[in-house]
Amino acid sequence: MSGSTGIGRTYLTFKERTTSPPTPASTYDRLFFKADGLHYINSAGTDVLISGPGNLTSATDPATDAAATAAIVSAYSGTIITTTTTGNSQALGTPTTATVNRIFTVINNDTSTDSIPVVANSVTYTITPGEAQNFVWDGTAWGPYDLGITAIPVVVAQGGTGASTAAGAIAALIANVVDTTLSGTPKVFTIYDGATPYYFKAYPTKV
Repeated sequence: MSGSTGIGRTYLTFKERTTSPPTPASTYDRLFFKADGLHYINSAGTDVLISGPGNLTSATDPATDAAATAAIVSAYSGTIITTTTTGNSQALGTPTTATVNRIFTVINNDTSTDSIPVVANSVTYTITPGEAQNFVWDGTAWGPYDLGITAIPVVVAQGGTGASTAAGAIAALIANVVDTTLSGTPKVFTIYDGATPYYFKAYPTKV
């Protein structure tokens, strides 16, 4: 065990152990290692994993907002959610320690049957089974770690076409093409939407 001091607080460190050390006095935090990573225990007796690969919690068919409460996003780096029904929308809570760049991962288990709507800063991101989304805390609000997808089909602003079928996607892509003069011998392409064929005529030359 060793000790060091910061501004107004003393830190005691312990070698790897399987249980938390005793709760420290109000001016102390105790740092210690478990098999899953680096922890600390504060004067309230809370054991918090600071860094490690296993800092995830899990839930099956959680109630609305129950899997990403302030307590959960503060104590864990992410949650694995398994769904067998709809109605599992989760709004990310405000972390009790509002450290900038805190990351929280929501994972929709690959065995899930339904997507999970996750609300971050009033925007809903849909996480399909077998997928995950990282969210980063900027000091005042959560946001997607990358370009989040908020709906299926994917909207144009997020790299999609907004269409749910191949035929609809092609129609959406060519909807804004400026009319021009086409010439040459055309070829006809057929695309099936289920059992329904759609025919497209393509020309080799435009003016």
